[in-house]
Amino acid sequence: MLYEERKFDADMEILDVSIKAIRVQLLALPAGFALKHSVILDIVLTMGARPIIINTAAEVFRIDEVNRRFEVVFMFDLHAE
Repeated sequence: MLYEERKFDADMEILDVSIKAIRVQLLALPAGFALKHSVILDIVLTMGARPIIINTAAEVFRIDEVNRRFEVVFMFDLHAE
């Protein structure tokens, strides 16, 4: 994830993914991270023998704290590019 043009390097676990959103779990959030902020997501999904790589702009839609971890939902629009 790129936040404010800086790579936020943290262990993220994908909890749910669709064609419009992704929900991930993190142990920590970057300083100042809040709803409606823009990020760039670099997602690598391994399905079968060939990985699917998605790079897209996204917006923070929801942030929840669950069992000392953060669940964040990002909304995005996929396009052919």
